Amino acid sequence: MRLASMHRDDGMNVFEVVFAAFIMFVVLTGVLGLVATSTNMGIDAKQRNLISNTIASRMEYVRGLPFSQVAIATSGGSGVLPSSETFTANGISVTVSYQVQERSSVTKELRVTAVATVPGRTPVTTTAYSIIRDRDQDLTQFTGIAMGPDLVWTATTPDDGSVVYSNLVWNSGGSPTPLELGAEAESQDSDQDIRRMEMYMIGSATELVYLADATVLGADTAEWEWSVGQSSASVSFRWHTGQVMMVDGEVTEVVDDGWQTVRCRAWDSEGNSRAVDRTFYVDNDPPGDSGVPTATVSTDALVTAQWGPGSEATMYDVTQYRQKPAGYGSYTDPSSWDSSPTVTISGLLTDLGTYRFSRYVVTALARSPRLNAANAVPSAPYVTRPLGGGTSAIITAKAPAAIATLTVSPPTFPCTGWTTYSFSYRSGTAGAWTWIGNRVVAGSSPATFTTGSIALTKVTGQWQPLYYRYHVYYTPAGYAGGTAAGVGSDVFGPTPTSVGATATLVHAEW
Repeated sequence: MRLASMHRDDGMNVFEVVFAAFIMFVVLTGVLGLVATSTNMGIDAKQRNLISNTIASRMEYVRGLPFSQVAIATSGGSGVLPSSETFTANGISVTVSYQVQERSSVTKELRVTAVATVPGRTPVTTTAYSIIRDRDQDLTQFTGIAMGPDLVWTATTPDDGSVVYSNLVWNSGGSPTPLELGAEAESQDSDQDIRRMEMYMIGSATELVYLADATVLGADTAEWEWSVGQSSASVSFRWHTGQVMMVDGEVTEVVDDGWQTVRCRAWDSEGNSRAVDRTFYVDNDPPGDSGVPTATVSTDALVTAQWGPGSEATMYDVTQYRQKPAGYGSYTDPSSWDSSPTVTISGLLTDLGTYRFSRYVVTALARSPRLNAANAVPSAPYVTRPLGGGTSAIITAKAPAAIATLTVSPPTFPCTGWTTYSFSYRSGTAGAWTWIGNRVVAGSSPATFTTGSIALTKVTGQWQPLYYRYHVYYTPAGYAGGTAAGVGSDVFGPTPTSVGATATLVHAEW
Protein backbone atom coordinates (compact mmCIF):
# COMPACT_ATOMS: atom_id res chain seq x y z
CA MET A 1 0.00 0.00 0.00
CA ARG A 2 2.78 2.41 0.89
CA LEU A 3 4.83 1.40 -2.17
CA ALA A 4 1.90 1.99 -4.45
CA SER A 5 1.43 5.50 -3.14
CA MET A 6 4.96 6.41 -4.22
CA HIS A 7 4.17 5.55 -7.86
CA ARG A 8 0.92 7.40 -8.33
CA ASP A 9 0.72 9.56 -11.52
CA ASP A 10 -1.31 12.40 -10.10
CA GLY A 11 1.78 14.62 -9.27
CA MET A 12 5.58 14.95 -9.06
CA ASN A 13 7.40 12.63 -6.75
CA VAL A 14 10.12 13.74 -4.36
CA PHE A 15 12.98 13.03 -6.74
CA GLU A 16 11.43 15.06 -9.54
CA VAL A 17 10.88 18.02 -7.25
CA VAL A 18 14.49 17.94 -6.07
CA PHE A 19 15.80 17.62 -9.63
CA ALA A 20 13.66 20.50 -10.90
CA ALA A 21 14.82 22.70 -8.04
CA PHE A 22 18.42 21.92 -8.95
CA ILE A 23 17.87 22.90 -12.60
CA MET A 24 16.19 26.16 -11.57
CA PHE A 25 19.10 26.96 -9.27
CA VAL A 26 21.64 26.49 -12.08
CA VAL A 27 19.64 28.66 -14.51
CA LEU A 28 19.05 31.40 -11.94
CA THR A 29 22.73 31.43 -11.01
CA GLY A 30 23.70 31.89 -14.67
CA VAL A 31 21.20 34.69 -15.19
CA LEU A 32 22.33 36.50 -12.07
CA GLY A 33 25.92 36.10 -13.21
CA LEU A 34 25.13 37.67 -16.59
CA VAL A 35 23.27 40.51 -14.91
CA ALA A 36 26.20 41.13 -12.58
CA THR A 37 28.67 41.07 -15.47
CA SER A 38 26.52 43.45 -17.51
CA THR A 39 26.17 45.75 -14.51
CA ASN A 40 29.91 45.74 -13.94
CA MET A 41 30.57 46.51 -17.60
CA GLY A 42 28.08 49.36 -17.45
CA ILE A 43 29.75 50.77 -14.36
CA ASP A 44 33.18 50.53 -16.02
CA ALA A 45 31.90 52.31 -19.12
CA LYS A 46 30.31 55.04 -17.01
CA GLN A 47 33.56 55.52 -15.11
CA ARG A 48 35.61 55.80 -18.27
CA ASN A 49 33.11 58.12 -19.97
CA LEU A 50 32.86 60.35 -16.91
CA ILE A 51 36.60 60.83 -16.48
CA SER A 52 37.07 61.42 -20.23
CA ASN A 53 34.45 64.18 -20.17
CA THR A 54 35.89 65.54 -16.94
CA ILE A 55 39.41 65.83 -18.32
CA ALA A 56 38.19 67.38 -21.58
CA SER A 57 36.15 70.00 -19.74
CA ARG A 58 38.97 70.80 -17.31
CA MET A 59 41.46 71.17 -20.17
CA GLU A 60 39.07 73.49 -21.98
CA TYR A 61 38.61 75.54 -18.81
CA VAL A 62 42.35 75.90 -18.19
CA ARG A 63 43.10 76.85 -21.80
CA GLY A 64 40.63 79.70 -21.48
CA LEU A 65 42.35 81.17 -18.41
CA PRO A 66 44.79 84.08 -18.59
CA PHE A 67 48.29 82.67 -18.75
CA SER A 68 49.24 84.08 -15.34
CA GLN A 69 46.35 82.21 -13.67
CA VAL A 70 47.43 78.79 -14.98
CA ALA A 71 49.08 77.78 -11.71
CA ILE A 72 48.20 76.03 -8.46
CA ALA A 73 46.43 78.43 -6.11
CA THR A 74 48.69 79.57 -3.29
CA SER A 75 48.52 82.37 -0.76
CA GLY A 76 49.39 85.63 -2.50
CA GLY A 77 49.78 84.00 -5.92
CA SER A 78 47.78 84.58 -9.10
CA GLY A 79 47.09 80.88 -9.76
CA VAL A 80 43.50 79.71 -9.58
CA LEU A 81 43.82 75.91 -9.92
CA PRO A 82 43.35 73.70 -6.85
CA SER A 83 45.86 70.94 -6.32
CA SER A 84 42.86 68.58 -6.36
CA GLU A 85 39.08 68.61 -6.34
CA THR A 86 36.44 65.93 -5.79
CA PHE A 87 32.85 65.66 -6.95
CA THR A 88 30.22 62.92 -7.29
CA ALA A 89 28.12 62.23 -10.37
CA ASN A 90 25.67 59.33 -10.83
CA GLY A 91 27.07 57.60 -7.77
CA ILE A 92 30.66 57.80 -9.06
CA SER A 93 33.21 59.78 -7.04
CA VAL A 94 35.76 61.62 -9.20
CA THR A 95 38.96 63.18 -7.92
CA VAL A 96 40.76 65.57 -10.27
CA SER A 97 44.32 66.68 -9.58
CA TYR A 98 46.39 69.30 -11.38
CA GLN A 99 50.11 69.69 -11.92
CA VAL A 100 51.58 72.77 -13.57
CA GLN A 101 55.23 73.18 -14.47
CA GLU A 102 56.77 76.23 -16.13
CA ARG A 103 58.79 75.27 -19.18
CA SER A 104 59.66 78.75 -20.44
CA SER A 105 58.54 82.34 -20.11
CA VAL A 106 55.68 81.72 -22.53
CA THR A 107 54.77 78.06 -21.90
CA LYS A 108 53.58 75.87 -19.05
CA GLU A 109 53.11 72.13 -18.91
CA LEU A 110 49.71 71.05 -17.58
CA ARG A 111 48.91 67.53 -16.41
CA VAL A 112 45.37 66.66 -15.35
CA THR A 113 44.67 63.33 -13.65
CA ALA A 114 41.16 62.05 -12.98
CA VAL A 115 40.34 59.03 -10.78
CA ALA A 116 36.79 57.62 -10.86
CA THR A 117 35.82 55.46 -7.87
CA VAL A 118 32.79 53.25 -7.21
CA PRO A 119 32.54 51.34 -3.89
CA GLY A 120 33.62 47.76 -4.38
CA ARG A 121 35.09 48.46 -7.81
CA THR A 122 38.64 49.03 -9.05
CA PRO A 123 39.27 52.78 -9.56
CA VAL A 124 39.71 53.98 -13.16
CA THR A 125 42.50 56.51 -13.72
CA THR A 126 43.32 58.70 -16.74
CA THR A 127 46.00 61.37 -17.15
CA ALA A 128 46.13 63.99 -19.92
CA TYR A 129 48.94 66.36 -20.82
CA SER A 130 48.97 69.71 -22.65
CA ILE A 131 51.24 72.68 -23.29
CA ILE A 132 49.61 75.97 -22.31
CA ARG A 133 50.96 79.07 -23.97
CA ASP A 134 50.82 82.76 -23.28
CA ARG A 135 48.76 83.65 -26.34
CA ASP A 136 49.73 87.32 -26.23
CA GLN A 137 53.46 86.61 -26.08
CA ASP A 138 53.38 83.62 -28.39
CA LEU A 139 52.47 85.80 -31.35
CA THR A 140 55.72 87.73 -31.16
CA GLN A 141 58.23 85.89 -28.99
CA PHE A 142 60.29 82.74 -29.33
CA THR A 143 62.42 81.17 -26.65
CA GLY A 144 66.01 80.10 -26.97
CA ILE A 145 66.38 81.44 -30.50
CA ALA A 146 70.13 81.06 -30.48
CA MET A 147 69.97 77.38 -29.53
CA GLY A 148 66.46 76.42 -30.62
CA PRO A 149 66.09 73.68 -33.22
CA ASP A 150 66.45 74.46 -36.91
CA LEU A 151 62.92 74.19 -38.27
CA VAL A 152 61.58 74.31 -41.84
CA TRP A 153 58.39 73.48 -43.66
CA THR A 154 58.74 70.56 -46.06
CA ALA A 155 57.63 70.38 -49.68
CA THR A 156 54.21 68.89 -48.90
CA THR A 157 53.14 72.10 -47.15
CA PRO A 158 51.08 74.42 -49.41
CA ASP A 159 52.60 77.76 -50.35
CA ASP A 160 51.87 80.94 -48.41
CA GLY A 161 48.55 82.38 -49.53
CA SER A 162 47.13 79.06 -50.73
CA VAL A 163 43.36 78.62 -50.60
CA VAL A 164 42.42 75.61 -48.49
CA TYR A 165 39.12 73.94 -47.63
CA SER A 166 38.05 70.69 -46.00
CA ASN A 167 41.25 68.60 -46.24
CA LEU A 168 42.19 69.91 -49.68
CA VAL A 169 44.15 72.69 -51.37
CA TRP A 170 42.17 74.54 -54.05
CA ASN A 171 43.66 74.84 -57.50
CA SER A 172 41.91 77.37 -59.73
CA GLY A 173 43.23 75.69 -62.85
CA GLY A 174 42.86 72.04 -61.97
CA SER A 175 42.03 69.39 -59.42
CA PRO A 176 42.53 69.98 -55.68
CA THR A 177 45.44 68.37 -53.87
CA PRO A 178 45.60 66.94 -50.32
CA LEU A 179 46.07 69.46 -47.52
CA GLU A 180 49.18 67.99 -45.93
CA LEU A 181 51.54 70.03 -43.75
CA GLY A 182 55.04 68.76 -43.12
CA ALA A 183 57.98 70.06 -41.11
CA GLU A 184 61.51 69.01 -40.20
CA ALA A 185 63.38 69.97 -37.04
CA GLU A 186 67.04 69.43 -36.25
CA SER A 187 68.86 70.16 -33.01
CA GLN A 188 71.68 72.68 -33.21
CA ASP A 189 73.63 71.15 -30.35
CA SER A 190 74.83 67.56 -29.93
CA ASP A 191 73.88 67.70 -26.24
CA GLN A 192 70.26 68.46 -27.07
CA ASP A 193 67.63 66.51 -28.94
CA ILE A 194 64.14 67.06 -30.33
CA ARG A 195 61.43 66.30 -27.78
CA ARG A 196 58.23 67.86 -29.09
CA MET A 197 56.67 69.31 -32.25
CA GLU A 198 53.21 70.71 -32.81
CA MET A 199 51.12 72.67 -35.29
CA TYR A 200 48.38 75.11 -34.30
CA MET A 201 46.54 78.21 -35.43
CA ILE A 202 47.56 81.52 -33.94
CA GLY A 203 45.33 84.48 -33.30
CA SER A 204 42.30 82.39 -32.38
CA ALA A 205 39.58 84.32 -30.59
CA THR A 206 38.97 81.48 -28.16
CA GLU A 207 42.21 79.68 -27.40
CA LEU A 208 45.24 78.06 -28.92
CA VAL A 209 43.76 75.63 -31.45
CA TYR A 210 45.82 72.61 -32.45
CA LEU A 211 45.25 71.39 -35.98
CA ALA A 212 42.97 68.34 -36.18
CA ASP A 213 42.53 65.78 -38.92
CA ALA A 214 38.75 65.25 -38.85
CA THR A 215 35.41 66.93 -38.14
CA VAL A 216 34.59 65.03 -34.94
CA LEU A 217 35.43 65.52 -31.29
CA GLY A 218 38.48 63.54 -30.28
CA ALA A 219 40.11 63.73 -33.71
CA ASP A 220 43.88 63.34 -33.83
CA THR A 221 45.74 66.62 -33.34
CA ALA A 222 49.06 67.83 -34.68
CA GLU A 223 51.15 67.09 -31.58
CA TRP A 224 54.19 64.83 -31.40
CA GLU A 225 56.29 64.03 -28.35
CA TRP A 226 59.28 61.75 -27.87
CA SER A 227 60.32 60.49 -24.44
CA VAL A 228 63.63 59.41 -25.92
CA GLY A 229 64.97 62.32 -27.89
CA GLN A 230 66.51 62.32 -31.32
CA SER A 231 68.77 64.78 -33.07
CA SER A 232 66.22 65.40 -35.84
CA ALA A 233 62.55 64.77 -36.45
CA SER A 234 60.24 64.93 -39.44
CA VAL A 235 56.46 65.12 -39.10
CA SER A 236 53.52 65.26 -41.48
CA PHE A 237 49.87 66.04 -40.78
CA ARG A 238 46.69 65.94 -42.88
CA TRP A 239 44.73 68.96 -41.69
CA HIS A 240 40.93 69.19 -41.96
CA THR A 241 39.76 72.81 -41.82
CA GLY A 242 36.30 71.70 -40.67
CA GLN A 243 37.68 70.62 -37.28
CA VAL A 244 35.47 71.06 -34.22
CA MET A 245 35.74 71.42 -30.48
CA MET A 246 33.37 71.87 -27.57
CA VAL A 247 32.61 75.55 -26.97
CA ASP A 248 30.11 76.47 -24.24
CA GLY A 249 28.69 72.97 -24.35
CA GLU A 250 28.18 72.97 -28.12
CA VAL A 251 30.15 71.17 -30.83
CA THR A 252 31.50 74.11 -32.83
CA GLU A 253 33.62 74.55 -35.95
CA VAL A 254 36.65 76.52 -34.80
CA VAL A 255 38.36 77.42 -38.07
CA ASP A 256 36.80 80.59 -39.42
CA ASP A 257 36.77 81.29 -43.12
CA GLY A 258 39.33 83.89 -44.12
CA TRP A 259 43.04 84.32 -43.55
CA GLN A 260 44.47 81.94 -40.95
CA THR A 261 48.07 81.60 -39.84
CA VAL A 262 49.36 78.15 -38.91
CA ARG A 263 52.44 77.88 -36.70
CA CYS A 264 54.71 74.87 -36.31
CA ARG A 265 56.90 74.87 -33.21
CA ALA A 266 59.67 72.47 -32.21
CA TRP A 267 61.15 72.03 -28.73
CA ASP A 268 64.46 70.56 -27.69
CA SER A 269 65.42 68.79 -24.47
CA GLU A 270 66.56 72.07 -22.90
CA GLY A 271 63.22 73.78 -23.41
CA ASN A 272 64.43 75.92 -26.31
CA SER A 273 61.99 76.34 -29.17
CA ARG A 274 61.68 77.82 -32.60
CA ALA A 275 58.63 78.30 -34.81
CA VAL A 276 57.77 78.86 -38.46
CA ASP A 277 54.51 80.30 -39.78
CA ARG A 278 52.49 79.87 -42.93
CA THR A 279 49.31 81.73 -43.86
CA PHE A 280 46.39 80.23 -45.77
CA TYR A 281 43.00 81.43 -46.91
CA VAL A 282 40.35 79.08 -45.51
CA ASP A 283 37.37 78.86 -47.87
CA ASN A 284 35.04 76.22 -46.44
CA ASP A 285 31.75 78.02 -46.98
CA PRO A 286 30.32 80.53 -49.45
CA PRO A 287 30.57 84.15 -48.30
CA GLY A 288 27.51 85.94 -47.02
CA ASP A 289 25.52 88.13 -49.37
CA SER A 290 26.71 91.68 -49.86
CA GLY A 291 24.79 94.55 -48.37
CA VAL A 292 22.19 96.27 -50.54
CA PRO A 293 24.01 98.57 -53.00
CA THR A 294 23.22 102.26 -52.94
CA ALA A 295 23.81 104.51 -55.93
CA THR A 296 24.89 108.14 -55.76
CA VAL A 297 24.10 109.93 -59.02
CA SER A 298 26.53 112.72 -59.84
CA THR A 299 25.93 113.51 -63.51
CA ASP A 300 24.33 112.05 -66.60
CA ALA A 301 27.33 109.73 -66.99
CA LEU A 302 28.71 109.10 -63.51
CA VAL A 303 27.18 107.04 -60.73
CA THR A 304 29.00 105.77 -57.64
CA ALA A 305 27.77 102.46 -56.24
CA GLN A 306 28.52 101.36 -52.68
CA TRP A 307 27.47 98.34 -50.59
CA GLY A 308 28.18 96.67 -47.29
CA PRO A 309 30.64 93.77 -47.09
CA GLY A 310 29.56 90.17 -47.28
CA SER A 311 31.09 87.98 -44.58
CA GLU A 312 34.35 86.36 -45.73
CA ALA A 313 34.05 88.02 -49.15
CA THR A 314 37.28 88.97 -50.91
CA MET A 315 35.82 90.38 -54.12
CA TYR A 316 32.54 91.36 -55.76
CA ASP A 317 31.06 90.91 -59.21
CA VAL A 318 29.30 94.17 -60.06
CA THR A 319 26.75 94.26 -62.88
CA GLN A 320 24.65 97.22 -64.02
CA TYR A 321 21.28 96.84 -65.78
CA ARG A 322 19.68 99.58 -67.91
CA GLN A 323 15.93 99.61 -68.54
CA LYS A 324 14.93 99.55 -72.20
CA PRO A 325 12.42 102.06 -73.65
CA ALA A 326 9.73 99.36 -73.62
CA GLY A 327 11.15 97.35 -70.73
CA TYR A 328 8.23 96.46 -68.49
CA GLY A 329 9.69 93.24 -67.03
CA SER A 330 12.17 92.51 -64.24
CA TYR A 331 15.76 93.72 -64.44
CA THR A 332 16.76 90.06 -64.87
CA ASP A 333 14.71 89.87 -68.10
CA PRO A 334 17.04 90.51 -71.09
CA SER A 335 14.10 91.62 -73.20
CA SER A 336 13.38 94.44 -70.74
CA TRP A 337 16.83 95.42 -69.46
CA ASP A 338 20.32 95.51 -70.96
CA SER A 339 23.23 94.39 -68.75
CA SER A 340 26.69 95.86 -68.80
CA PRO A 341 29.79 93.63 -68.66
CA THR A 342 30.38 92.37 -65.13
CA VAL A 343 33.26 94.07 -63.33
CA THR A 344 35.12 92.22 -60.57
CA ILE A 345 36.51 94.47 -57.84
CA SER A 346 38.00 93.93 -54.41
CA GLY A 347 36.60 97.04 -52.72
CA LEU A 348 33.14 98.19 -51.69
CA LEU A 349 32.89 101.21 -53.99
CA THR A 350 32.99 101.66 -57.75
CA ASP A 351 32.15 104.24 -60.41
CA LEU A 352 29.67 103.18 -63.08
CA GLY A 353 29.39 104.63 -66.56
CA THR A 354 25.84 105.65 -67.45
CA TYR A 355 23.74 107.46 -70.06
CA ARG A 356 21.62 110.57 -69.59
CA PHE A 357 18.16 110.30 -68.01
CA SER A 358 18.19 106.51 -67.89
CA ARG A 359 16.98 104.07 -65.27
CA TYR A 360 19.35 101.48 -63.80
CA VAL A 361 19.75 98.69 -61.25
CA VAL A 362 23.18 97.58 -60.02
CA THR A 363 23.89 94.22 -58.36
CA ALA A 364 26.81 93.08 -56.21
CA LEU A 365 27.67 89.38 -55.91
CA ALA A 366 30.01 88.59 -53.00
CA ARG A 367 32.74 86.09 -53.82
CA SER A 368 35.50 84.22 -52.05
CA PRO A 369 38.38 82.72 -54.03
CA ARG A 370 36.55 79.42 -54.44
CA LEU A 371 32.84 80.14 -53.95
CA ASN A 372 30.11 82.66 -54.68
CA ALA A 373 27.47 83.98 -52.31
CA ALA A 374 23.97 82.63 -52.67
CA ASN A 375 22.57 85.80 -54.24
CA ALA A 376 23.56 88.84 -56.26
CA VAL A 377 22.01 91.65 -54.22
CA PRO A 378 20.24 94.37 -56.29
CA SER A 379 19.98 98.07 -55.56
CA ALA A 380 16.79 100.02 -55.78
CA PRO A 381 16.37 101.48 -59.30
CA TYR A 382 18.10 104.83 -59.80
CA VAL A 383 17.86 107.45 -62.54
CA THR A 384 20.68 109.50 -64.04
CA ARG A 385 20.37 113.18 -64.73
CA PRO A 386 19.04 114.69 -67.98
CA LEU A 387 20.81 117.29 -70.12
CA GLY A 388 19.43 120.56 -71.41
CA GLY A 389 20.11 122.49 -74.61
CA GLY A 390 18.60 124.85 -77.12
CA THR A 391 19.26 128.16 -78.84
CA SER A 392 19.07 131.79 -77.75
CA ALA A 393 19.05 135.20 -79.38
CA ILE A 394 19.31 138.78 -78.12
CA ILE A 395 16.57 141.03 -79.38
CA THR A 396 16.98 144.77 -79.99
CA ALA A 397 15.56 146.97 -77.29
CA LYS A 398 16.58 149.84 -75.05
CA ALA A 399 18.35 147.16 -73.02
CA PRO A 400 19.30 143.73 -74.38
CA ALA A 401 16.85 140.91 -73.67
CA ALA A 402 17.16 137.19 -74.37
CA ILE A 403 14.67 134.82 -75.84
CA ALA A 404 15.42 131.08 -76.00
CA THR A 405 14.05 127.79 -77.24
CA LEU A 406 14.95 125.13 -74.69
CA THR A 407 15.22 121.40 -75.40
CA VAL A 408 15.34 118.44 -73.02
CA SER A 409 16.64 114.88 -72.99
CA PRO A 410 13.54 112.72 -72.47
CA PRO A 411 13.61 109.55 -70.36
CA THR A 412 14.99 106.47 -72.10
CA PHE A 413 12.67 104.24 -70.05
CA PRO A 414 8.89 103.84 -70.07
CA CYS A 415 6.83 106.30 -68.01
CA THR A 416 3.13 106.37 -67.24
CA GLY A 417 0.75 109.31 -67.01
CA TRP A 418 2.01 112.85 -67.52
CA THR A 419 5.59 114.04 -67.33
CA THR A 420 6.21 117.65 -66.29
CA TYR A 421 9.28 119.72 -67.18
CA SER A 422 9.68 122.79 -64.97
CA PHE A 423 12.10 125.45 -66.34
CA SER A 424 14.08 128.13 -64.48
CA TYR A 425 16.77 130.68 -65.33
CA ARG A 426 19.39 132.72 -63.52
CA SER A 427 21.39 135.83 -64.39
CA GLY A 428 25.14 135.25 -64.53
CA THR A 429 26.94 132.54 -62.63
CA ALA A 430 25.74 133.46 -59.15
CA GLY A 431 22.21 134.78 -59.54
CA ALA A 432 19.10 133.37 -57.90
CA TRP A 433 16.99 130.88 -59.84
CA THR A 434 13.65 132.12 -61.18
CA TRP A 435 10.90 129.82 -62.45
CA ILE A 436 9.68 130.66 -65.96
CA GLY A 437 7.18 127.92 -66.85
CA ASN A 438 6.26 124.25 -67.32
CA ARG A 439 5.80 121.90 -70.23
CA VAL A 440 3.63 118.79 -69.71
CA VAL A 441 3.87 115.80 -72.05
CA ALA A 442 2.64 112.22 -72.07
CA GLY A 443 4.91 109.50 -70.67
CA SER A 444 8.41 109.53 -72.14
CA SER A 445 7.71 112.02 -74.92
CA PRO A 446 10.28 114.74 -75.74
CA ALA A 447 9.52 118.40 -75.05
CA THR A 448 10.60 121.91 -76.04
CA PHE A 449 9.92 125.20 -74.31
CA THR A 450 10.17 128.74 -75.69
CA THR A 451 10.81 131.45 -73.15
CA GLY A 452 9.46 134.90 -73.26
CA SER A 453 11.74 137.91 -73.52
CA ILE A 454 13.92 138.16 -70.40
CA ALA A 455 15.90 141.36 -69.87
CA LEU A 456 19.57 141.07 -69.10
CA THR A 457 21.01 142.78 -66.03
CA LYS A 458 24.28 144.63 -65.69
CA VAL A 459 26.88 143.95 -62.98
CA THR A 460 29.96 146.22 -62.67
CA GLY A 461 29.25 147.57 -66.12
CA GLN A 462 28.86 144.16 -67.80
CA TRP A 463 25.67 142.61 -69.18
CA GLN A 464 25.14 139.21 -67.54
CA PRO A 465 24.18 136.24 -69.73
CA LEU A 466 21.35 133.91 -68.76
CA TYR A 467 21.63 130.23 -67.80
CA TYR A 468 18.83 127.67 -67.70
CA ARG A 469 17.91 124.38 -66.01
CA TYR A 470 14.81 122.24 -65.55
CA HIS A 471 13.36 119.64 -63.21
CA VAL A 472 11.46 116.61 -64.48
CA TYR A 473 8.58 115.04 -62.56
CA TYR A 474 7.70 111.58 -63.89
CA THR A 475 6.32 108.15 -62.94
CA PRO A 476 8.44 105.21 -64.10
CA ALA A 477 6.74 102.07 -65.39
CA GLY A 478 7.86 98.45 -65.17
CA TYR A 479 10.05 96.90 -62.49
CA ALA A 480 9.64 98.66 -59.10
CA GLY A 481 7.79 101.47 -60.88
CA GLY A 482 4.51 103.27 -60.27
CA THR A 483 5.80 105.88 -57.81
CA ALA A 484 6.21 109.52 -58.85
CA ALA A 485 9.78 110.84 -58.77
CA GLY A 486 11.80 113.87 -59.82
CA VAL A 487 15.27 114.73 -61.06
CA GLY A 488 17.12 117.91 -62.00
CA SER A 489 19.00 118.62 -65.21
CA ASP A 490 22.38 120.23 -65.67
CA VAL A 491 22.85 123.98 -65.97
CA PHE A 492 23.12 125.03 -69.63
CA GLY A 493 23.77 128.29 -71.45
CA PRO A 494 24.97 131.00 -71.70
CA THR A 495 22.95 133.36 -73.82
CA PRO A 496 24.82 136.00 -75.82
CA THR A 497 24.85 139.58 -74.51
CA SER A 498 25.23 141.57 -77.73
CA VAL A 499 22.15 142.87 -79.49
CA GLY A 500 21.36 140.74 -82.54
CA ALA A 501 23.66 137.89 -81.55
CA THR A 502 22.58 134.23 -81.38
CA ALA A 503 24.10 131.24 -79.54
CA THR A 504 23.66 127.53 -79.00
CA LEU A 505 23.06 126.64 -75.38
CA VAL A 506 25.44 123.95 -74.07
CA HIS A 507 26.26 122.20 -70.80
CA ALA A 508 27.83 124.58 -68.27
CA GLU A 509 27.85 122.79 -64.91
CA TRP A 510 26.08 120.30 -62.69
